[in-house]
Amino acid sequence: LMNTDTYTQPGDWENRKRRMIQEFKIDQEAAYFWGPGEYLSTAGTHPRRATRGIRNSITTNVTDFNGTLSEGQYFAEYGDVFRHGNKTKFGFAARTPVSVIGAFPRGKLEVIQGDNDTTYGLDVMKFRHAHGTLNLMTHNLFETSTSSYFSQVVILDVAGDGSNGTLVRRVYLQNRDTSIQETVQENDRDGRKDLIRGECGIQLGLEKAHALWDNIEG
Repeated sequence: LMNTDTYTQPGDWENRKRRMIQEFKIDQEAAYFWGPGEYLSTAGTHPRRATRGIRNSITTNVTDFNGTLSEGQYFAEYGDVFRHGNKTKFGFAARTPVSVIGAFPRGKLEVIQGDNDTTYGLDVMKFRHAHGTLNLMTHNLFETSTSSYFSQVVILDVAGDGSNGTLVRRVYLQNRDTSIQETVQENDRDGRKDLIRGECGIQLGLEKAHALWDNIEG
């Protein structure tokens, strides 16, 4: 790379490395949500394990809405979602489920705002209920990872209920978190090769404090 026309001083390689780190972090976040699936290899001296992913770890509060979510169904789910854990949780989803859920308050109140009649509509991302509060967040990775994820909402208790501690934690091997090893190329390579490595994953505590809503398309 350093001997090509694309290499310029003083920082072409550093710019490319920063970009690769960004891509690596995106891949890490996708693995935290969906993982490669449960994986364990006992071959060799040391077992090798891959992060399972949040999506594959939630098994109790899983609801398939079969394509259509009504307002009554939506609020009926709050009983199970908030039965365990904290009373404030976060829902991560693509634009389609967020648009469907966001239509519920819009149907109740559609008015022209007071700033010279130039703004119309509502931006509601926090939903309160007697059982708890759900903060809804649009997440771009749900759009691009796999087509089946665009209709899902992953609800996480990121704070815990005070007695169980943090229920969603990023964990890593001691002294083995994300690191960059420079110039790892072969001795006879005409160029440079760096290695970005992260030996980390997500630890999900009290599985039934989280929830998965699936197949919300309208």
